[in-house]
Amino acid sequence: MNTPIEIIHRMKIFEKTILWLSFLFLTHHAELVAQIKPVMNTGVTRALVIGISDYQNEQISLNYAHKDAEAFAHWLTTPAGNGPAADQIQLLLNEEATLGRIVSGLTWLVENSQAGDEVILYFSGHGDMETRLFNKAYLLTYEAPASTYMGGGALAVDDMQDIIRGLTEREVKVTLITDACRSGSLAGDNIEGSRATTEALMNRFEHTIKILSCQPSEYSQEGKQWGGGRGVFSYYLINGLSGLADSDENLMVSLDELDLYLRNVVPKQTAPETQRPRVDGNLSEIVAEVDPVLLANLHQKLDNQMKVLAAVEYRSLPTALPAKADTNILPQYKKFQEALGNGHLLYPEEGSAYSLYLQLSKEDSLAELHGLMRRNLSAALQDEAQEAINSYLNTASEELAERWGYGEKYASYPEYLNISAELLGENNAFYPSLRARTSYFTGLNKRLRGEKVNSRQLLLEAIENQEQALSWDENAAYAYNELGLLHQRLGTWQKAVENYTEAVKRSPRWALPLNNLFAIYTELEQYDSALHYGERALKEKPELVYVHNNFGWMYLRQGNHKKAAPYFHKAIELQPQYPLPYQNLGLLHYYLKEFEKAEKYLATYLKLAPGDADGWNDLGLIRKKLGRFSEAKAAFEKGIEVDPSAALPYYSLGNIYLEQEREYQAAEELLLKYLEIVPGDADALFGLSFIHHKQGEENTAKKWLEKAFQTEAGKELYKYLESEAELADYRGSAVYQELVRKYFSEGK
Repeated sequence: MNTPIEIIHRMKIFEKTILWLSFLFLTHHAELVAQIKPVMNTGVTRALVIGISDYQNEQISLNYAHKDAEAFAHWLTTPAGNGPAADQIQLLLNEEATLGRIVSGLTWLVENSQAGDEVILYFSGHGDMETRLFNKAYLLTYEAPASTYMGGGALAVDDMQDIIRGLTEREVKVTLITDACRSGSLAGDNIEGSRATTEALMNRFEHTIKILSCQPSEYSQEGKQWGGGRGVFSYYLINGLSGLADSDENLMVSLDELDLYLRNVVPKQTAPETQRPRVDGNLSEIVAEVDPVLLANLHQKLDNQMKVLAAVEYRSLPTALPAKADTNILPQYKKFQEALGNGHLLYPEEGSAYSLYLQLSKEDSLAELHGLMRRNLSAALQDEAQEAINSYLNTASEELAERWGYGEKYASYPEYLNISAELLGENNAFYPSLRARTSYFTGLNKRLRGEKVNSRQLLLEAIENQEQALSWDENAAYAYNELGLLHQRLGTWQKAVENYTEAVKRSPRWALPLNNLFAIYTELEQYDSALHYGERALKEKPELVYVHNNFGWMYLRQGNHKKAAPYFHKAIELQPQYPLPYQNLGLLHYYLKEFEKAEKYLATYLKLAPGDADGWNDLGLIRKKLGRFSEAKAAFEKGIEVDPSAALPYYSLGNIYLEQEREYQAAEELLLKYLEIVPGDADALFGLSFIHHKQGEENTAKKWLEKAFQTEAGKELYKYLESEAELADYRGSAVYQELVRKYFSEGK
């Protein structure tokens, strides 16, 4: 919404989370406002007003939070409010209230407020706490995930406290108004996280006037019965400030009078589920002066008389330049606005918002706009990367598919976040969080590339990046989960378990690390633990394809084919483009000796994952079972073509040459290549021995068989050789008999 800075525009605010006010200038919800004048206002008053009802995640929603914020901001813009000037108010509603834009607004307050000024912080929406283990409470921003708030898609109360402490230490008066304790389906429901957030707000923010919508044991209520659709707290808060709280009728409202008014009227309106607002601060302080004429009108006016507002601040750079600015730079300034609005932030460099900002930031005549331009650009750079994190935390199928396909879209995010952090500066309270996310995406890019090219070194470097992310933000659950994935890829199972567990500690309802623990305990054959985490993951995200596939895999490993199959089919139903269920169904039918069905599923798998050499090897083995040796050979050759570093296709193709075509030289070359990748494999060593035995080269045959018997798997190989009727000729050789006596005399 590109409108002038001076005016506040329509606001779409969601739930009532945390509201911030510097002097309690609230007007009746939408009614004609009484004149309430802050007393002893010697400096500049600035307000950041946020309201969110319509969250991006459909699991999170409210009805009237944005209307409450809209009513409050409207009152501030009227002459009766006598509060902040119009250009000192930022209003963020619904989709405007992203974390990046809120950070931009808070940075604006910090950078511009000084001793004697006042700051009003108002937040209406959802608040939540995922786990009491870390006592981390959050205000949920527009793009907040349904869980895993530590992923950065929510505003931490601790970060708010740091900002407010910095303001009060500079003798800036701060009023914080919050309406965040709303009922709903949130990550912290099992620990009453919304109420825990209210408790956290009560216990923080020293030297600050606080007006909270309810007590920690209560929920904040909203409904059409209050002003046609409002939150009960906001509705009566504005009425009280407009003069209804003036109990001694001296045309002034003290904090004590406001407290008494809210404690009398709100509980009566919300019985039997009583809601009691909480007010903290110097109770004798006068927070409003009342105009008697406007107060009389207040009782008569209807909510629908509130005027439509104009939008404020974010992406609301003025179209006109400051009077002293050189008009020759207007075209360049307009290009900056267009690039910012169109999302042309960094690349291509020519005409990007960042390159234009760097040029315009050197124009002294634009000095009064530099801060606004910088903050808006920083917010825009954050938003896209944060959306990717939130999609991942929400286990969105599109986001997961992007990662399955090793998507390249993440490549630019580290630079986006790095520049965003530089624009805010290292003294900004959100600087560590931005650095954490920069390191996270840097590591993610390395992991995706490492998996694509089979590079262990890239995976090790990615671990360093994720550990660096945690050094910036020790509660970044997404970094712990990524570390778990990296250690799982590297086979360091215990470290993988430890990191997944840390992710779950911080985000107990995030399905991905729960599912990852399910998978890894399945691989470790600790099925009780696997089932525990699998059931938790399925409860949190019934539509998560990974969980269904892993249930099928667990039962397949246990030999329960009948129970495994429905899970694989469900996974395919949920996400037809996810390859693994097709591969697993192929293996399932292979074990059942239903080779035609196995071939069908493996072929489908390879259409979705054509670069999987082991998949081509499996398809070749199935075709070999079906007696179609030339097609099997072609599948093994395709496996070698798509990934020359994969071992199994060399072994399988070597056996084709050995068993079916009796091309001993080709078979030997392939088995030697296999042994370069898997040194000391007993089966391949025996294969080389068999090749030379067939050619009458007994000394060479003896050399390879002795190496095979000397391996850890040598005894198992011996048992196999003894049991195979087709190897009777080989067992009768003098070489074989000699080595059996040498290594397994107890077996004869």
